[in-house]
Amino acid sequence: MIEGRHTSWFSDSAISYLSDRKVCLVWSDVAGVNNTAPLTSDFVYVILIGDRSIPESQFGKLQKDQTPSMKSWIAKLQKIQDRISYATILVNNRYEGFGPATANRLRLLLGLESLQFTDRHQKTLF
Repeated sequence: MIEGRHTSWFSDSAISYLSDRKVCLVWSDVAGVNNTAPLTSDFVYVILIGDRSIPESQFGKLQKDQTPSMKSWIAKLQKIQDRISYATILVNNRYEGFGPATANRLRLLLGLESLQFTDRHQKTLF
């Protein structure tokens, strides 16, 4: 699996090279990256990061509605669902302000049940 953040990763030659070797080119929603969402393996890994405009001090509640963007990624996945074995989607706090709530919103858009989070404060290891 490779996450490309430079235009060269989305060239025909790079996509062909990765496809021939069945290496997943990550689909990502990151500011400044024009990810064309090519299918290069039998699975898809989607990373939803966004534009990083939400400061860490505001993490813990939804700050930005990314529903239209999430629907767009879901539509891309639905188009290729018969050609992949699975898809994994990662979201972080920077995407909407609170990763767990974003994951729930995504679950609902996918027709899944939401999950209940009882503690909004992430525990530390130390």
